[in-house]
Amino acid sequence: CDPSCQLCTGPSAENCTSCSSPSSLHEGQCVPTCPQGFFTHNHQCQVCHPSCQACSGSSEADCTSCPPRASLQNGYCRTSCQEGHYLNAITG
Repeated sequence: CDPSCQLCTGPSAENCTSCSSPSSLHEGQCVPTCPQGFFTHNHQCQVCHPSCQACSGSSEADCTSCPPRASLQNGYCRTSCQEGHYLNAITG
């Protein structure tokens, strides 16, 4: 195994099947943090809900940031605003 892996299927850093804390497994590699669009669960990078740009879990209510033209409202990414509110094109 590569030193970055805890368990592996081969000698390279792309052959990891398990990672030591605090690293997480992403597409066969042990990474210090999961990339945008993924969150860490049990030392593995899991994909966010499609409506989220970044998240803390897999649910659509777990968004921590949203793609352009959407606003974060109580963990949800919304493309429309609540009554009495408007979408600020600069801040989202």
